[in-house]
Amino acid sequence: MTIELAFLNYKKFLETVDSSNLDGLGKFVASEVVFADPLHDVIGLQSMTNIFQQLFNKVEDVDYTIINYAINDRDVFFNWELKGMLFKKPWSVDGVTNLKFDQDFKVSHQIEYWDVASGLYDYIPVFGKVTKLVKKIAKVT
Repeated sequence: MTIELAFLNYKKFLETVDSSNLDGLGKFVASEVVFADPLHDVIGLQSMTNIFQQLFNKVEDVDYTIINYAINDRDVFFNWELKGMLFKKPWSVDGVTNLKFDQDFKVSHQIEYWDVASGLYDYIPVFGKVTKLVKKIAKVT
């Protein structure tokens, strides 16, 4: 097994995962995985699984696409796009993820970077109005 092969297997899973096959996450992720994104910072496979399940509960028609990747030793960095229907409106967010693999070629760390303001806050009624106003005021013309 190589890091690239481990990543490509995980990539295939991520691009096809949904509520019906989410229990397969443990095949690719260590039991004490560290998962962090702008909204979460958790340790453990079950906690990470719960976050993914919340995504599937809140976003309909999830479409996750990994655009490109780079590998360095036991780290993988990749760009992605997540699309779906949030509050019955089309929604998408772009991000970057850093994966670290352990000696068993399982993900030990998954750190996600994405813009909460454009990726989520715009769809929450009160926050959305505020962020749109701030963007309008801050925009240089």
